[in-house]
Amino acid sequence: MNTNKSELILRIEDTLAQLRPYLEADNGNVSFVELTDDLVVRVRLEGAAARVQ
Repeated sequence: MNTNKSELILRIEDTLAQLRPYLEADNGNVSFVELTDDLVVRVRLEGAAARVQ
């Protein structure tokens, strides 16, 4: 994995960490799954957040 992609993943994880308290307040959560080669971010919604459409 190149440095730019690694840095981008860190930024994504930091952003998710900022969102996490709001999701946790409603019994949900989010976790980073992957950053694809074409820069698509995949996340997993958990708990109450998993039912969000």
